[in-house]
Amino acid sequence: MIRTSAKSLGENLDIRTWNDKMADKYNPELYHKKSFFVIRLIEKLRAHSVLELLAVKDKEQVLDIGCGAGNIMEYFSRGRLFGIDLCKHLLMAASQKKYKVPLCFIQSFAEELPFKSSVFDKVYCSEVIEHIKEPHLVIKEAQRVMREDGYFIVSIPNEGFINFIKTLLRLLFLDRIINSISTYKYAIDMVGEWHLHKFSLEYIENLLEGSFYIKIIRYIPFRVFPLQIVLVCRKKYS
Repeated sequence: MIRTSAKSLGENLDIRTWNDKMADKYNPELYHKKSFFVIRLIEKLRAHSVLELLAVKDKEQVLDIGCGAGNIMEYFSRGRLFGIDLCKHLLMAASQKKYKVPLCFIQSFAEELPFKSSVFDKVYCSEVIEHIKEPHLVIKEAQRVMREDGYFIVSIPNEGFINFIKTLLRLLFLDRIINSISTYKYAIDMVGEWHLHKFSLEYIENLLEGSFYIKIIRYIPFRVFPLQIVLVCRKKYS
């Protein structure tokens, strides 16, 4: 079952239409299931890293901001999960999967979470914030809905390094080989289309500065090849 948050959904039809179009073009379900095997391996590593760092306990309530088709939620074996996403057809795909824990899906904007303050033990936002026009609002909302002793995990694509690797693959003509054997065709450069911001460690640190302090930084797949960055954060208080 999918609940709908009435907050601003009707007022922001243009944003929802654009988001749906991008979700069709760069379908995250296909990306996780049908992309080149190396990409799938890295995505699994990211999902397992998020899960490990969250360290969810049995009765904890966990929020997935931008859950998409539930590709990380599938790995959970503890806790009670709430997934929000703006794209209804991705939520429909997520709701049809089998999970090991209780779940609730809600169609909502990440900038206006339909929850009371201090209700979640853990919150995570993985490879989502780059798609949002005003990412600082997502950070503020994550801080608001978290309990005092909770954890916030955010992961971002390391855009500069990713685009360097894509350029290298293109110069070596390896991009054609990858796309010829993969159902999912990766984009040359998503920044400016679905990725509205070019994220880096410095950028996300600046966004988090007023709301969270960073406990752990993890690089995916590893530090010398940092395609993605995962940060574990604790709540700041004024």
